[in-house]
Amino acid sequence: MSANRTPTVVIADYDYGDVDIERSIVTEAGFKLVAARSKSEDEVIAVASDADAVLTQYAEIGKRAIDSFKRCKIIARYGIGVDIVDVEEATRRNIVVTNVPNDWCMNEVADHAVALLIALVRKLPQYDRATRAGVQRVLAGGGIELRDASEKFSGARGAWMRLHFVDERAASAEYQKPETPNFEAPSPARAEILSEH
Repeated sequence: MSANRTPTVVIADYDYGDVDIERSIVTEAGFKLVAARSKSEDEVIAVASDADAVLTQYAEIGKRAIDSFKRCKIIARYGIGVDIVDVEEATRRNIVVTNVPNDWCMNEVADHAVALLIALVRKLPQYDRATRAGVQRVLAGGGIELRDASEKFSGARGAWMRLHFVDERAASAEYQKPETPNFEAPSPARAEILSEH
């Protein structure tokens, strides 16, 4: 790197209002920030091929993009998973890949998984399609009664949820972590419904 060149951090994409916080941190550290809203790997290549660091929220950073990076030393993912980054190719190119490993969205993921699970168990997508088509009757199979699901288990990456149904209309989920004393993880072999993230 030449003495006259300012290292560049590229935000490949973001879906929030502005990058003021990132800009403040990056410029204070002596780097230049370029913020983009890339929707494709080609757009990532166009904006980040000369970057020293790349941050990504949803934009895929695949082999082609990584191979185009001339100076990149780190790819950071705004999020827990790194499935949108070709980690193997980055490793081959000595580019560090990081993520944001914390609990800030674990409950959101678990809540969403349970909501989807209940929608599927009750066959809501099928009923929605039938209603939109003008069909006003109980569909074959009807879905599992929620009270019948009380012994079915759902797991979410490191935390298991046993569904407890208070009555026929209201449900609560008790979150337990494996390190909790007296915790017994349900056997996936016994589960009729399993969600693992």
